[in-house]
Amino acid sequence: MRLSQSAGRLCLFLAIAGPACPQEFYSWHTHEIASNLTERSSIVFHTRLRSRQSFQHLAQFRAGVLLGYNFRGFNLTGGYYVEPNHPLDSEWQSGHRLTTSVSRSFPLRPRFTATPRLNMDRFFTVVRGDFNRFRSGVRWDYGRLSGPYMINEVMFSATGFQSTRHTAGWRVRPLPQVQFEAGYVYDVRTAYWGGNRQAIITVMRYQLGD
Repeated sequence: MRLSQSAGRLCLFLAIAGPACPQEFYSWHTHEIASNLTERSSIVFHTRLRSRQSFQHLAQFRAGVLLGYNFRGFNLTGGYYVEPNHPLDSEWQSGHRLTTSVSRSFPLRPRFTATPRLNMDRFFTVVRGDFNRFRSGVRWDYGRLSGPYMINEVMFSATGFQSTRHTAGWRVRPLPQVQFEAGYVYDVRTAYWGGNRQAIITVMRYQLGD
């Protein structure tokens, strides 16, 4: 119970303290539809909308497909996104991304799970050109069907340190094959990557079949 209370307090702190900060406010809204291909492999259809300037400017649309494979408890994922971007001072610009990751969940005690994850993305963009980004992080979940979650990540690129991102929120499972998450993100970024930012995020996941 202490873990749930601690995570809940962090969610409350971020929700109250974050909006008081001067950084620009974003929002990310994700929808995913997943289906098992075999006993160990799966496919995910992914879309995401991203806004900025307190929901007034649609900054990005992303859509893609991810393939996953479970190898001895490790979840291996690879996929592709098309993600056109809309800068504040110009028209829409094309963008693409290749992504791959490996993760594994560890039950630390009843109802509490830690999931470390390593990720590499290859971006193809107009503004910054083509570059790689490396991400390392841990997701913390409490509860089985619903409960708080936290994510702590650090990101690097060819220019060195890029950002450290901290997320806290709540997840619910209203139906056996549906999960919804809502949370708050505080992203500490270098000036080259746009400076610090904060965001409200939502994630809706559907699992088809068994």
